[in-house]
Formats: sequence, C-alpha cells, structure tokens
Amino acid sequence: MKDIRTVVRGAAPSSDLDREREEAIAELFELHHLPLVRLAVLLGADDAEDVVAEAFYQLYRRWRRLRSLMRRRTTCVRWW
Repeated sequence: MKDIRTVVRGAAPSSDLDREREEAIAELFELHHLPLVRLAVLLGADDAEDVVAEAFYQLYRRWRRLRSLMRRRTTCVRWW
C-alpha cells in the first residue's frame, strides 16, 4: 500500500492532528477498502474503485470537522 502522505498532496503531516488523520485514515483504508469496493460492485457502480477512492478522499478532506463533531457528541453523552 502507498503511504497516504504521498497520495494526498505529496506532503508530510505538519501537526499532531495531521499525523493522527494520516494514521487513522490509513488504518480505515486497510480495514475497509476491499469490502467497500465489493459493496460498490454489488450496488452496480460503474467504477467501484473510483467510488471508494472518492469516499476516502472526502473523509480525508472533512477529517477535522468530523473529529470536532465527534468530540462534541461525546461530551454531550457524558453529561447525560
């Protein structure tokens, strides 16, 4: 598997949050790439690899917002 830093903008992570994002997405990719491609094929995608690649790209782009939402939700759950 390619190092995700070389795939996305060709840059090394610049902060702890970037490093966390790189590691988390790489782990998610390893675990879920093939099952997601299979699902896309079963759902009739013309190019299943492109569909899954786009999903991971969008996850990468929105990582900070998703982490922020997850933290807020976790905090709300703890209050109850």
